Amino acid sequence: MSPSNPLVASQLHQLIFYHLDNDFLQNALFFAGRLHGLEPRSPDTAHLLALCHLKLGHFKAAYDYSRDSRLRGNHLGCAFVFAQACLALERYQDGTVALEKCRGLWAVRNHWSKLRLLDDWRPGTWTNRENPRSTFGELKKTSAGRGSSALLARKALSSKWRNQKSSRLLR
Repeated sequence: MSPSNPLVASQLHQLIFYHLDNDFLQNALFFAGRLHGLEPRSPDTAHLLALCHLKLGHFKAAYDYSRDSRLRGNHLGCAFVFAQACLALERYQDGTVALEKCRGLWAVRNHWSKLRLLDDWRPGTWTNRENPRSTFGELKKTSAGRGSSALLARKALSSKWRNQKSSRLLR
């Protein structure tokens, strides 16, 4: 087998995320299969392939592809996909054990204390008066990754902003 080209793997990662974000699941599955063939031992590629199968409703395939990384307990994404597949296949004990085995990985990924609420962003309520944009910069730094807590925080803040905007329109 020829050595893996990092540029090809990087391009495939970007294509998979693009197709997953735009809900082109068959295309994402195709590219994930190619990436898994290119790097069969990587837990990231197994996670992407299992995630594509899970989103398509192929629960047994998602279970099979995420099982190896789940056994080692070193990849949080694989453990989550494995637990979701176990939930669909009614193998509750296996999913619970997988999440408990990865507890050390997901217990330290809590960024809620670093985020400020939307109320702190309104003029006149800045905590740092010299640089009012520092609050926004902290939010960008914490939500830059693909961590689930940062994504949830971003969605919560945007829905809170939408709710405040719609309540102003109703007045």
